[in-house]
Amino acid sequence: MKLRPDGAMVGVVAFGESGLVVQPPTDDVDALEAAIDRLAPECGTSLGRGILTALNFVAPESTLGGARTPQDSLRNTGFLAQKQEK
Repeated sequence: MKLRPDGAMVGVVAFGESGLVVQPPTDDVDALEAAIDRLAPECGTSLGRGILTALNFVAPESTLGGARTPQDSLRNTGFLAQKQEK
C-alpha cells in the first residue's frame, strides 16, 4: 500500500463462497490495514465472485460482457461450457 501512486484509492474485497466488500476504496492506510487484519479464512475460494464483487462496486452501471450475475459472466467467458465438458 505504501507503493501506490499518490491519490490512488484501494479497497478490500473478501471472497469465499461469494464476494463481500469489507472496505470501500479509500486512501486511509490505517483503515485498509484494519480491514485486512479482520479477514479470516473460510471455506470456498470463489476468486471470480470476489473480482465481480469488486467490479460491481466500482462500476455498478456496467455489466461485464452483458453479464447480470456471476453465472452470466462465467457463461460469457465460456468457463461453464468448459467445466461441463470435463
